[in-house]
Amino acid sequence: NLTYLNLIGNNIGENGVQYLKDCTNLNNLTSLNLSYNNIGENGVKYLKDCTNLNNLTCLVLDNNNIGDNGVKYLKDCTNLNNLEWLYLNNNNIG
Repeated sequence: NLTYLNLIGNNIGENGVQYLKDCTNLNNLTSLNLSYNNIGENGVKYLKDCTNLNNLTCLVLDNNNIGDNGVKYLKDCTNLNNLEWLYLNNNNIG
């Protein structure tokens, strides 16, 4: 029944996001904060493939160095259709 997961500053990297992608008990999650985790564009690619995050309304990816390619992955993501808030501060975009 977890609805909010805050992993700020844990340096999980792209591998940590891959573990989240494979986690089967996150279906009720509505808010995910991965700020300061150095996930990079590959981490966003894993998020794009997360079928267990369909209920997310808030995603915070501040300070993760996702770059322009990471934004492209987010743009093409069909699993995050319920997002109302997306935070991408300080990610070397543009």
